[in-house]
Amino acid sequence: MVFIILNLLVLAIAAFVCESLWRSQKLSSENSRKFMHIFGGMLCASWPLYISWAGIQLLVGIIIFAIVFLRLTGTARSFFAVKRRTVGDILGPLTIGILAFFNPPVVLFSLVVLHVTLADGMAAVIGARFGESTGYSVLGYKKSIAGTLTCFMFSFFIMVGTFIFGHFSGKVPIESLFVIPLIVTLVENISVMGIDNTLIALAVGLLAKAFNFY
Repeated sequence: MVFIILNLLVLAIAAFVCESLWRSQKLSSENSRKFMHIFGGMLCASWPLYISWAGIQLLVGIIIFAIVFLRLTGTARSFFAVKRRTVGDILGPLTIGILAFFNPPVVLFSLVVLHVTLADGMAAVIGARFGESTGYSVLGYKKSIAGTLTCFMFSFFIMVGTFIFGHFSGKVPIESLFVIPLIVTLVENISVMGIDNTLIALAVGLLAKAFNFY
């Protein structure tokens, strides 16, 4: 319980800092959202090392409740001021909570969480910053070559780190280092309204199983 409280405190402090920077016009709403998305996800990826699966489910449940409360009350406006329609702020933690319900191998949990948060999050940040001249539209949602390449690169880095430091139940083929980033990038590119959080998690989980990660 101590670790759950500490993680909630850290996330609350990070959210407060983002909100303060947004109110002082030092951080855009989009970057505020993505910072919490990435920071929270990287923190989440470490949870199985010191929190039980039941504890993770409880922690995710509290986070979802907090997000719904903030959305309904308009308390943390920086996170909900984006103009496009999205349900990613709910689907992201919900997907992670459902994954934890199945008591997955730690390597799978971390692999999924890092893809959902880091690869997808950095794609949005870099795409928004440098993708103006290479932008295109998918079902009315802005995408960019810069963001797409960023997603692939971070997915590849995640795969390399997992390949080096992960513990697998079988022999993992090296081609997974390239196939998984390619599929993840494709899924991220065609997903809209924040459903990429769930679709990327599903794709990574199925591909990891196919490549003997667990």
